[in-house]
Amino acid sequence: MNKRAAKTIRKKPAHNEEKLASYPAETNGAKWAAENRKKASALTESEREALFKRGVLKIYGRQEVCTGR
Repeated sequence: MNKRAAKTIRKKPAHNEEKLASYPAETNGAKWAAENRKKASALTESEREALFKRGVLKIYGRQEVCTGR
């Protein structure tokens, strides 16, 4: 490696453990996501399909959307 290339390589900054310590262990979003994953696991296949179609309709305003599956 030449001298010029060696100068451009930078070390990664040290991980700031203080910042991680001040971040809460559990957030409202994490609680909400866990609750909804639990509810979604209990759905039947037809209920999941109906929920998906309602979501597609709400987001795109139409029923048929290519899902790439």
